[in-house]
Amino acid sequence: MVQALAPRYHPAPRLSDVQQGTTAIARGDSGATVRSLQEKLNAAGASPPLKTDGLFGPKTEAALLAFQGSQELSPTGRCDRGTLERLSAAGEMNPPAGAIAPSASDFRRTQAPAPLAPDPAAPAPPGAVPAKDLIQSDDTRRAAARAQADKSKGATLALPPRPAGAMTGSQFLEATKHLSRPEREAALEREVLAGNVPEFARQMKEIDVETVGKDGQRHTGKLRVMPDYLALGSNEDFVQIPMNPLTAQRIADQTGTSLPTKKIVDDVYRQAEVKLRPQPLPAGPQMMSNDYIQRHQNLVNGQRGEVGAELGALTAGHQKDVVITGRLEQHPDRVAIYGWHQPNGKPIQPLSTVHENTYADYSHGVRLVSGTMVVDGVERPLAEVLGDPNLAGLVSDEGVIRNPRVPR
Repeated sequence: MVQALAPRYHPAPRLSDVQQGTTAIARGDSGATVRSLQEKLNAAGASPPLKTDGLFGPKTEAALLAFQGSQELSPTGRCDRGTLERLSAAGEMNPPAGAIAPSASDFRRTQAPAPLAPDPAAPAPPGAVPAKDLIQSDDTRRAAARAQADKSKGATLALPPRPAGAMTGSQFLEATKHLSRPEREAALEREVLAGNVPEFARQMKEIDVETVGKDGQRHTGKLRVMPDYLALGSNEDFVQIPMNPLTAQRIADQTGTSLPTKKIVDDVYRQAEVKLRPQPLPAGPQMMSNDYIQRHQNLVNGQRGEVGAELGALTAGHQKDVVITGRLEQHPDRVAIYGWHQPNGKPIQPLSTVHENTYADYSHGVRLVSGTMVVDGVERPLAEVLGDPNLAGLVSDEGVIRNPRVPR
């Protein structure tokens, strides 16, 4: 039997930052911001009511998921700006517990009988919808909502639809070629979170993982990953633009995803439907330029055409991955990179934390991983799996990773 670890809590972001859309409240957060969230969930009708202890644990997450499902929001289990706005509106409609209720004198007694529930077998009056059809229609709507929630849960990257008239990949590179690196990072983050991501990059792919835990038991799992590296633009004109790990982590936070580990990168390459060969460009300061990024993208696109690779297929080998690793605990100011697998399966880039965490060159890619995974048939948070000595081997060859995020 798998023993769940007690959650570890850390200070939550400020409520004002969530309201501005720069961050989200998530499981493992604690403090006044979480307490405010719990109060809003209770005001919106959380059942059972939450204890407002300021700890974002499984009960708070379950209440938030239930609320998001009821509002047809993406069931991420994270409270972002959109969810917070919906919660505030719902709280205004539902008076909080303890509000003054109408007294018995406010109601008038009547001799009229109470209305009966509709009889599904009764014939409908002319022009009316039969009760049985109303019931079936309601059931159909609920079933469709559940199916949509299941589809959204980790199967599709949680981003808004791509805006009409959004910049293509080549247009973005042209528009940002004279910006500083921090300015380009900020522009990239805005575009991605606004939904300027091609459709093919949104549909997550499933890979199989397994391990034998310290308990001697064999465990199996299924993990959902992006089919390719995060891209900006349209299906017809996109660029898999590199970004530093701080930007990548903020995007992961907003989409309920994670950066991969070294083992996940290896598993993705082994199970990839399309394996592209690395195409290094000459080293130098130009490695971080928009020109190099476009040149490398053109090489990758040409190679896709040579092998007849379809967009949306699980693809690997053409970039290094920005990863999470236990090494970042000792080097929180660095970026961890790994991969760029050769056709023989060996990576060009061993796990490295040489560069500072603002560095990103043309060879770096970000492949987001779903924040939950199936372990022995049960859906569990990826962070929880990484912290469990019996299960961490499913997704890590470094052992337990206590902090599955890029330090900031």
